[in-house]
Amino acid sequence: MSGGLELSGLHVGYPGRPVLAGVELPAWPAGALVGLLGPNASGKSTLLKALAGLLPYQGTAAFAGDDLAALPRHRRSAQVGYLPQTPPQATGLLVYEVALSVFRVAAPTLPRGEVERRIGEVFDLLDLNGVALSRVDTLSGGKRQLLGLALVLARRTPLMLLDEPTSALDLRWQIEALHAIRDTLRGRGAVALVAMHDLNLALRFCDGVAVLGEGRVLAAGPAATTVTPELLRRAYGVDARVERCSQGHPIVVANAAATGATWQRADAC
Repeated sequence: MSGGLELSGLHVGYPGRPVLAGVELPAWPAGALVGLLGPNASGKSTLLKALAGLLPYQGTAAFAGDDLAALPRHRRSAQVGYLPQTPPQATGLLVYEVALSVFRVAAPTLPRGEVERRIGEVFDLLDLNGVALSRVDTLSGGKRQLLGLALVLARRTPLMLLDEPTSALDLRWQIEALHAIRDTLRGRGAVALVAMHDLNLALRFCDGVAVLGEGRVLAAGPAATTVTPELLRRAYGVDARVERCSQGHPIVVANAAATGATWQRADAC
């Protein structure tokens, strides 16, 4: 795959309510896990929805040299996998039936044997085999979130847009899920843009970050050097420091809300 994900002059919002303006992101290469950071209502979900084709936008969003907006629907579906913030809907269908249904819609020409092999691989990876024949509406919120992630990983799209994929997971499965995402990216040369709230998980697992605030991108670059106390104060309105843990990973330690700090909400999504 040549090139990666690159955004230029992107404007996105809702009728009468702009959310983000002039979004610029450098080209992230194959294998990159990019954390999309920022406070609540800074526009993270809105940006992911736009790149997934669910909201109109102005500007250019290119992936592997292709303008995403110009791709026919079937090609865009083959290129882009999107995980919304809400887990799969509680339904009386079995977990495995839901997985098969997703492939029937997203990849109708894929042979049944290959579909079953891919589902089996990600169910093993995310410990879902034990609930494969359970009704989705009997699963916990965390298991449903893992199911949603599994469905995106199984499709093997070159670009994955993941909206808070670990928000309902316990500490172990936050780590396991991010390992699964990162290993999938590197094994297949894909790129993932992942909305996250846990800054320390982002610093641990992400190759790069883009921090939203004030209706735009405040900073973007390598995770270890982009997140600074000054940026945290501006984006989140907190006094914080960035230290190194015993294993050398950067960690954020927030001390208090910053006195006199100001930041602007961009949207409510």
